[in-house]
Amino acid sequence: MEEIIGRKDKRSYEEAVRLMDRTIRPLFAESGRSVDFPRYVDEVRAAHKPKRNLMKLIDRLDAPIPPGR
Repeated sequence: MEEIIGRKDKRSYEEAVRLMDRTIRPLFAESGRSVDFPRYVDEVRAAHKPKRNLMKLIDRLDAPIPPGR
């Protein structure tokens, strides 16, 4: 994850957030640790707070999932 975010471009940020949503979140769920995923997201936020574009993408990750998804 850090390597992807370290590229510091919008595409990389999108890739990192997609990885968080489609891979890391399910791994937390499969291991019975769904409640720990928000803490993980908070740690990513804290580590990369100055990256405003990344924060905007993470905000969408935290948004409620629309019906039918």
